[in-house]
Amino acid sequence: MQIRARRNSYGKKVVKVVFSGGPCSGKSSSVAHVKERIQEKYGDQWKCYTVAEAASVLNSTSRVSAAELIGPCLKHWQRDMLECVRMFEKVYDDLASMEPARHTIIFCDGATLDAKVSTPRLMWPQIMDEMGTSERQLMASYDLVLVLHTAPNISETNSI
Repeated sequence: MQIRARRNSYGKKVVKVVFSGGPCSGKSSSVAHVKERIQEKYGDQWKCYTVAEAASVLNSTSRVSAAELIGPCLKHWQRDMLECVRMFEKVYDDLASMEPARHTIIFCDGATLDAKVSTPRLMWPQIMDEMGTSERQLMASYDLVLVLHTAPNISETNSI
């Protein structure tokens, strides 16, 4: 499989990979495993960053559940959650754009479209319109999206 790569102003490759999936599907474990392997084998050539899952960061401190929110409050929360994900990713996109020595892989623990899962079907297009974006545009920011359905069995005998 060949993954498309953008180039920064120094000519270094920049690749953004998303690990998406439901709760406990193994996203964080997979990101950590793959990042560790790449750093072990190619650390002199590739810089790796991990974008934290915004929902986990916010929910670990505020304990807000989208299931508890209704109407305009839910819509505002989901829009802000999407903005938060985009801002988290921008931080590492900016770092990658300024990396002069090594290529960069940005691993995203979750993606911008993850918020869609807990958003009512008719509300999601409204959020996209308000933000002036589309699902296609959101997905275009990623070079590879891996959707996990169950937690992988990662051991020392398995390798990437």
